Amino acid sequence: GINVEKVTQIVIFDPSKVAELPKQPTGVLGVLDYRGATINIIDLAMHLELRKTENTPERRLLLVVEFNKRRTGFVVDMVERIERCNWSQFE
Repeated sequence: GINVEKVTQIVIFDPSKVAELPKQPTGVLGVLDYRGATINIIDLAMHLELRKTENTPERRLLLVVEFNKRRTGFVVDMVERIERCNWSQFE
């Protein structure tokens, strides 16, 4: 889960716009020009070893998030739901 306030945008992921970089860890797809800034693109399922590349769904989403004044793009298969939770509900 990601705090909804951290999500800048959710868009359909276009892999053709990602510039691959050499020697990246598993799941790091490369970088993308996002509104004039370069952001890292990470495939969460690959990074967490939940899926291999050959089982990638055709249509995926890109969640652009901002943590500690740094933007990152997370590629996900889908967004199931958005819930608002109070911090007191977390341990």
